[in-house]
Amino acid sequence: MIRINKKNCDTPIILLTKGVFFKNSHILEYENATVDFALRNKNRKKFTFDSNIYGDDEVKSLLKNVQSHKCCFCEAKITHLSHGDIEHFRPKSAYRQDETSQIQYPGYYWLAYDWNNLYLACEICNRSKKGNYFPIKSPVDRADPITKNIKNEKPLFIDPGFDNPEKHIGFNGPYPIPLSNSDRGKTTIKYLGLDREEIVEHRRTQFNRLKSLEKIILLTKDSKDHHQAREVFMKNLETASQNDAEYSSMVKCNFSY
Repeated sequence: MIRINKKNCDTPIILLTKGVFFKNSHILEYENATVDFALRNKNRKKFTFDSNIYGDDEVKSLLKNVQSHKCCFCEAKITHLSHGDIEHFRPKSAYRQDETSQIQYPGYYWLAYDWNNLYLACEICNRSKKGNYFPIKSPVDRADPITKNIKNEKPLFIDPGFDNPEKHIGFNGPYPIPLSNSDRGKTTIKYLGLDREEIVEHRRTQFNRLKSLEKIILLTKDSKDHHQAREVFMKNLETASQNDAEYSSMVKCNFSY
């Protein structure tokens, strides 16, 4: 994961217009039928979210640019393979604290169209892994759907728009590891599947390529080709370490020159 900077971006107009209108409609809808939304049967009242708002082309395009076309979690270049999914950091419909707890309704419905709650993720991270999970350090601090105050929450997922992932997650070769025994690092790796074999294989390809170039430097240290070999390696390393490069956080953790 890398830090995603949205501070220099203007919030897409559609989120400030239609998004705010629907947010206020959802709030009124919930306040008028609070009990019905919490039911756990077929009579449970549900929100109808408009994906055309938070999934608008302007929203997606801006997210692609600020995220360098990378998944906000695993750093794969998602737009090479698909359009990517709009990810709600705090899930809009429902949430679960962990795999042993029941799903709870409603979710963070008031943040469904909130720019700060939206990212672009690959389908695996968004659908197969994170889903409705949103663990926080102390469940009693969970935001109430009426007061909607998230300030007391301490999420156990790293928020790439507000946190510095490099303080919580490092890499041993292509494998992500929690730094300083970070609970947030552990939880993020576990529930987002950042150590799943498919993504590890992709990271390994990049890791092995750079390791091979690094080895050439050592093999040519006493030859006239040493300077050229080092120059080639350093140029490749510089490119692979840029924030817009795939798996750049892994590269920076493993190669320091």
